[in-house]
This record gives sequence, structure tokens and C-alpha cells, in this order.
Amino acid sequence: MKVGKPDIIRVGQQLPASPRIFSRLAAVLKDLNTGVDQVVGLVKMDPGMSAQVIRLSNSVLFGFAEPSTSLEESINRVGFREVYRLVGLAATNQLFPKELTLYGVRGDLVWENSLASALAMERLARSQGAEDEQAAYTIGLLRSAGKVLFTRLAAQPGLKISPYPGAEMEPHLGDWERGVFGMDSPEAACELMEHWKFDPTIRLAIRSQYDPLVAADAPREAAMLNCAGWVVHQLGKSLPGEAAYWRRDPAKCERAAILPDVLDAVVEEVGAELSVLKSAVSLA
Repeated sequence: MKVGKPDIIRVGQQLPASPRIFSRLAAVLKDLNTGVDQVVGLVKMDPGMSAQVIRLSNSVLFGFAEPSTSLEESINRVGFREVYRLVGLAATNQLFPKELTLYGVRGDLVWENSLASALAMERLARSQGAEDEQAAYTIGLLRSAGKVLFTRLAAQPGLKISPYPGAEMEPHLGDWERGVFGMDSPEAACELMEHWKFDPTIRLAIRSQYDPLVAADAPREAAMLNCAGWVVHQLGKSLPGEAAYWRRDPAKCERAAILPDVLDAVVEEVGAELSVLKSAVSLA
């Protein structure tokens, strides 16, 4: 099956609206003049997302004595930076289905991998003193969106696509995906996120995450995402067929402007934060 841009857009329109809202929120929050009413208006476009943001704002993550009962109150209490993170959690929670049958993996495991990737990206960006931790977080969180797209495509009536056979038979997932769809899932995610109007740096970083040193237009965030993949792999959270891409490589660290010893510290930090966030989300 040769997947083209029209296929990606068509299936993308069938996916939850929450990632598109997430994209618009990212753009709005870059404006220092943005007010609470604008943020509330965006989040309210998806009632399910609004409810999740309120629930998460009342979780142990923030420890408020009295629960919030409205979206406006929740946003005022936790602030824009945390609202962006909560909207991202809600968006990906809606995006990933109960099971990605094409890959033989539960959706919650893909979500957990994406969350760990987002936390690692955020930490790595912070270690560099980068101004835009928000973009780094987004890159990690949505890095597997292409797998959702391919799972939907494979489920179309009349198609007979065998599921991914596993890492023992196909250790490089991207090679298998290109053989089946004509592109790998990071490339598909890049096309999908263009349709969702995400920033080019975010899209291109996700596209080149498997081999960030090859594409001439790959931003340094692609190398950072590959390093984040190594961090997530150390935590035992890699997805089937991807472990071979997450090799610790001095050239990748240099391209990402990350000191090698920072990676070891980030593994421990992300492991601790991931446990807290998973508990909070499950209790919310």
C-alpha cells in the first residue's frame, strides 16, 4: 500500500480534535498578551478535554486543599505552563486507542512511552537553558502519532495488512513500515502534524527521530529526541521495533548539544516524575 498525503489528511480528519486544539494552544501561548479567556475558549472546544483538565488540576500533582469546579478556575490556579502540559496529556490520552492492533501493543503503553519521551525532552531542553521547553515537550508527546494513523489505515475495509511481526523478525520498525506503507510512521506523523498546523521544527524533529544525522534539514531537536529515546529505553519503556534506533552516540549528543553525563541524570529524573504523573492521571 502506497500512502499519500490525501490518505493522511483523510484519516487525520477522523482522529480526535484534541491534537488540533493542542496545536492552536501552543501558538496562542507564544503571545505574551494572551489572556485566560482565550485559553479557556480553546480548551472548551472539546468538552472531554475540559473535563480532563479540571480533573487533573484537582489531582495530587498540585495538592490544592479545595477542588476546582470550573475550567476558568483550574487554569487560573495552575497557570499557563501547566495547563499546556495538562492539555497535552488529555490530547494524547484521547489520541491513542485502547490497542494499536497493527503493532500488537496496548494504547496505554504507547501513551506511557510518549509521556516518558515528553518528560525526557523537557529535561534535556532545560539542561541546555533552552527557552522553548514547550516545543520539546510537544515533540516527545506526539512522536508516535504516525502509528495511530497507520493503525487506522490498516483497518480500512478491503485491506489485508498483516500486523508487525515483532522485533525478532523485523528489528527496525521503520524498515517494515516503509515496506508496507511506503513511508515510516515518523514521516507520516510529520505530514499529519502539518495538517494539524504544528510548528515546522516540531514536525521535522519527529520525522527524523530514528536517524537525526542523515537528513540535511533535520533540526537539532531531532537528535535530542533520539537521545530522549535512549533515556526512555533505559527505563524499559521502548516500543517494539524501536530499540535499535536508540543507540547512545557521541555524534548525536554533539548534534543535540547535550553533555553525555546529562543523559544519565535525566534517566533517574524522568523515572521518578513518570511514576508521579501516571499515578495522578490514573486517580484523576
